[in-house]
Amino acid sequence: MWILEQNRFDPATAKAFEGLFTQGWSWVHVRGSYEQPVPGEVQDAAYQRRAANVTSEKFRERVSKWGCYVPGVFGPHPTLNAELVNLPWPLELRVAVDGVELERSASTAADGRHPRASVQPSPLGGESGSERSEQTDEEMIGPKAHSSHPAAAQPPSPAERRGLQGRLETGSAEDGRNGDEVRSDRRQLDLRTGVLTREVRWHVGGKTLQLVFERLVSCLREGLIAQRLSVRASEACEVELIAGIDGRVRTNGHDHFTSLQCGARGAWITCDVRTDGDDVVHAACALRHDGEGAQVELEERRGAWRAVIDAGPEEARAEKITFVRQGKETLPSLKELPEFDGLLREHAAQMQREWEACDVEIEGDDDSQLAMRAALYHLIRAHPRTSAVAIDAKGYAGEAYWGRFFWDTEAYLLPFYAHTRPQLARQLCAFRVHTLEGARANAKRYGYAGARYAWESDHRGIECCPNWQYADHEVHVTADVVHGFEHYARATGDAAFVSGEARETVLETARYWLERLSRRVGDERVHLLGVMGPDEYTPISSNNAYTNRMVQRALELAARLAEAADERERFASAARGMWQPRAGELVLQCEEWPLLAEPEFETTWVDRSRTYAAQVSQERLYRSKCLKQADVLMLMAMLPHEFSDAEVATAWREYVPYTTHDSSLSPGAHALVALRLGMLEEAWKFWQQGKGLDLDVSHGGAAEGIHIAACGAMWQMVVYGFAGVKSAMETEVLTIAPRVPEHWKALRFPLCWRGSRVRVEIGKPSVCVTHVDGPEIDVIVRGQRRHVEAGASAEWN
Repeated sequence: MWILEQNRFDPATAKAFEGLFTQGWSWVHVRGSYEQPVPGEVQDAAYQRRAANVTSEKFRERVSKWGCYVPGVFGPHPTLNAELVNLPWPLELRVAVDGVELERSASTAADGRHPRASVQPSPLGGESGSERSEQTDEEMIGPKAHSSHPAAAQPPSPAERRGLQGRLETGSAEDGRNGDEVRSDRRQLDLRTGVLTREVRWHVGGKTLQLVFERLVSCLREGLIAQRLSVRASEACEVELIAGIDGRVRTNGHDHFTSLQCGARGAWITCDVRTDGDDVVHAACALRHDGEGAQVELEERRGAWRAVIDAGPEEARAEKITFVRQGKETLPSLKELPEFDGLLREHAAQMQREWEACDVEIEGDDDSQLAMRAALYHLIRAHPRTSAVAIDAKGYAGEAYWGRFFWDTEAYLLPFYAHTRPQLARQLCAFRVHTLEGARANAKRYGYAGARYAWESDHRGIECCPNWQYADHEVHVTADVVHGFEHYARATGDAAFVSGEARETVLETARYWLERLSRRVGDERVHLLGVMGPDEYTPISSNNAYTNRMVQRALELAARLAEAADERERFASAARGMWQPRAGELVLQCEEWPLLAEPEFETTWVDRSRTYAAQVSQERLYRSKCLKQADVLMLMAMLPHEFSDAEVATAWREYVPYTTHDSSLSPGAHALVALRLGMLEEAWKFWQQGKGLDLDVSHGGAAEGIHIAACGAMWQMVVYGFAGVKSAMETEVLTIAPRVPEHWKALRFPLCWRGSRVRVEIGKPSVCVTHVDGPEIDVIVRGQRRHVEAGASAEWN
């Protein structure tokens, strides 16, 4: 299962597909919007977005949202602080015949139905169009057929990529504009290669045209975006092409461009932008086609090529090559660049290597398989492959979280990379080290020594969160950073990173904690007051269990790293004095928990299809026993070995009934804890919730961007959860205790463990571990320990 498909344009789901179909690599990311603008969808409208709880925020209603993002290009917003800048839209490729332009209408589909939102087999699979089943957007995207592992897949040939062209179905037509009608229009994102293909059957001027649009963002050539248009017509006609770069865009309603100049230079239309963050981004596009020369079309904030190609029963083609690069103005010779097929071959070969490092194969459940691969695709795509920035909370697919970096990095994303691509995990940790000066500035602004990491960090590490309750009190992120260092070191065996490159960062955060902690008269214990834990509905609390334990661990690590005896003892003494409030076996979320009001969900949360926060006041949220997501249970999911089964079960019974799961981060932790307790049905429910977050286009899905932390949580649910791999925080020996769903026939995945690379295959009932690379390794499966030699396999029955 490799193909995500949008079977028809529908304004109700268009923006969700745009987010889901985001393409990119470390240097540039583009939302999956259509090549042609949607009429009436103005992309440069000025409006004022105000700080709010994003979980319950109502975003502007719009059918289409262009997005082009270069990681690290931030600009100051007048009220929201620094945000990732939406750059000029580089994908314009418009088509006109007989003066009529192919358009997407922003009105409801003519037949009044939702389009089918489904997943189809790859063109390489040879499945016929007649086998597709009807499925509406009232359902989540789900799979339909099986396809092979990427190692067995070859880069598709031009004929294969256009193979569906002759099998286009005839769907309900839109109302004719100037006598034209779109008889079918569907798009496919091939997760193996990241290639987005659109196939259109268009009746215009008495002629029928079959159009195939393809595009990719190269993972080998910096900032390169390649597009190809293939056209066949029932009779000879001229097809006019308009291929350009459109700078008429804004970011959250704000214009970040201090200058924008479009021009022509040789074979290239250029668009040079300077932002209010003093970044310079150069974009340029060129057009290669079968027709005569192209004309230049320049406007104030837009530049384009206009050309004509002759179409008929024989295929005509055009290619658009675009570069979007920060600070690099030099352009290559167009003649020296491979054509689309060459770019696709080299790109597909690298993508195959990426998949071999991380693919999770789920046999017997196509729906879960496709959801898992969709998550992995975005995890592969979104990593910046540098330590200059991290992965923003929407995976460079939208602006809802302003392109900033959260605790998601350490809690949800880092484990995936540590166990699949350790060097990429190291870069995420190094980002925190490189932004130490920003963390010091944050601490100083609050009146403290040391380093205080931002709840919402920009590329410099500066706190950008506009909401005081999160910025001031969600301080656990500073301890999470240190936890991330330790987890990386344990998972990869790279202990030198913590004692070397990260050492000063660990010590500086500990110096901050020494001043942030409090003592009470007559009480020898150390307290952490005025904090917000992972549960953002319980603010300004005392001794939050999650925060206290993470801070305690950070101080313990600092005590081991400190050189001066007096400082070492201060860190150790503070760590010893911290405590977890308890009531018998119950680990209290915070001291105030027993005193909070009952939420009365029966009367206050009437519409369960909407978040709880969207239906009650913030005042009620903050005084009630209602959790946004796991808090104590998050701690137990991250450090399971520190709690007994009885303690975990008691916490589950106490907190789950009060948890709203308003956060996309909630299902993952709950699934892990449910599996630990043997609650397989509950775990499966949380898996179902988690895997549908971006694929459920009928309920918004990825409209505002990818839930990238939830993608990391999906990997954890499968590998830590169903496969039963113990976290490196629990053990130095690779330990596996599977609890795979009954209908999953097999589960296979690669894993890096302390310098060794293995492949794990869990069947019914056997488990096989094959050594692939690195040192020989000991493995424990269901309590039985065996040594796996280099290149060998070991099997447990």
